[in-house]
Amino acid sequence: MLSEIRLWAIGDQSLRFRRSSSGLSEIRLRAAGDQFLSYRRSASGLSDIRPRGAGDQSLRFRRSSPGLSETRLRAAGDQALSYRRSASGLSEIRLWAIGDQALSYRRPASGLSEIRFRATGDQDLGYRRSGSGQPEIRL
Repeated sequence: MLSEIRLWAIGDQSLRFRRSSSGLSEIRLRAAGDQFLSYRRSASGLSDIRPRGAGDQSLRFRRSSPGLSETRLRAAGDQALSYRRSASGLSEIRLWAIGDQALSYRRPASGLSEIRFRATGDQDLGYRRSGSGQPEIRL
């Protein structure tokens, strides 16, 4: 079982998540001026979401306010991916898949980042990065 989480929280937000136990899952988030969100899963088929800007839509992509966006994917096996970004600077990513896998990412305006991952066997991984730049990983 391979799990890889990389988070860069300087100017551009970037989140990358990989898991290769029951297929390959990859989440990438970059929020500079253009929003770029891609999601792939090769366990029960290949899914790809890439919303770019306000006009480009892929699958289900909603933009309700300037600064607030929401993307949701539901596929076979009760997979769900949601991404929200508000004008206050709060970002949240949640992934539900087979085997009660859950990945959540939050970034409040204070600069605190938190990642939590739960899978079969009650694995819990938390990652925090404060404004001082000191990372903290708990498993």
